[in-house]
Amino acid sequence: MGITFETVKPSTDVKWQKMAAAWRACEDANIPIPAAVAQFFGGEPPDPLGVVASLDGSCYRRRDPGGYDSFDIELYDSFDIELSKIPKDVTVLRVNVSY
Repeated sequence: MGITFETVKPSTDVKWQKMAAAWRACEDANIPIPAAVAQFFGGEPPDPLGVVASLDGSCYRRRDPGGYDSFDIELYDSFDIELSKIPKDVTVLRVNVSY
């Protein structure tokens, strides 16, 4: 199992908003996304909630599962996230879990 943390904050950047609008317009018109627009977003569609960034590793730490036997440890993960270290303009904390 893999876990990653991301932050999402609304974009106030005019260029980001225009590029996102261009992406959506191309999708709506069913035409290819221009290379410059695709490159701006790293080839992934812009998130409708805003700018996504990986959460800095200094903001969270894995907790010791203490008291669990070795079988249970494989099924258990726990993390503490220090909210005071997350930028104030973040509106969403996204947890991605892969199996």
